[in-house]
Amino acid sequence: MDRLLKILAVTLKADVDFAVATCHCYASIVEASLHSRRIWEAFIGNANVTALHKAILLEDSRLWLREQIARIISSVCGGALPPSSAITESDTAASFWTIISSVLPEAAGHSAQSEQLLEIADQIFRKYDENHRTEEALRSDLATWSEMLLEYDHIELVGRDETDFVVLGFTKLLLSCIASLKSFKKPLNSGSLVERLWDKFLFVPRVVDMDEQAPSPSLPVLESKTRRELYDLVLALAEDRTSYNKLLELAKDVGE
Repeated sequence: MDRLLKILAVTLKADVDFAVATCHCYASIVEASLHSRRIWEAFIGNANVTALHKAILLEDSRLWLREQIARIISSVCGGALPPSSAITESDTAASFWTIISSVLPEAAGHSAQSEQLLEIADQIFRKYDENHRTEEALRSDLATWSEMLLEYDHIELVGRDETDFVVLGFTKLLLSCIASLKSFKKPLNSGSLVERLWDKFLFVPRVVDMDEQAPSPSLPVLESKTRRELYDLVLALAEDRTSYNKLLELAKDVGE
């Protein structure tokens, strides 16, 4: 396992494009893990495993490679493993979630290449949540991911219908988190979050510079698919009378 991981690291850093070799090497590691729990533990327990996944799923500029690695991970976290497998989907989801969740804070720094990381993060989170759901962890995730999203500076260009994968990815993660959190039948207490998301991504308030008497250049998210997900998110958060009334106020202000 150590040798395979070293080969994988070399193919990632090579000047020549070894994307196919990188993909085959990673697939071999995962396949070997299905036949031996000892190999799986050596893979997951390797000191460089988080850095490796950050490099291969986020930092690498090759779209094909990022897609293939995400597909391999998906096959063992979401697909039905054979009865003879030495590991279970619960094992894979828990281990990969530890890795992927550690890389999530880095997504904002590689927004154009973050699609595969955030898509597989949402899938693994939902699988992990099936067997490890706790209210405390979900509330922590809601707070952490909300701040990551709100602290991210999205760039919009009028006329370009481009998806911002960081905004879309964290919005989907938050929707999955909220759906699970609501199973505990307790208030989310998220009225302020509704307003912050609304003002930053959906309908940016018109701010006037007192020196230049000019409107702020800030723009909301314009891409239609991401806007729909954001609407779903604020609606999911507005689950009590206070937050729902706040949402109605915000919508009324837009109408005026």
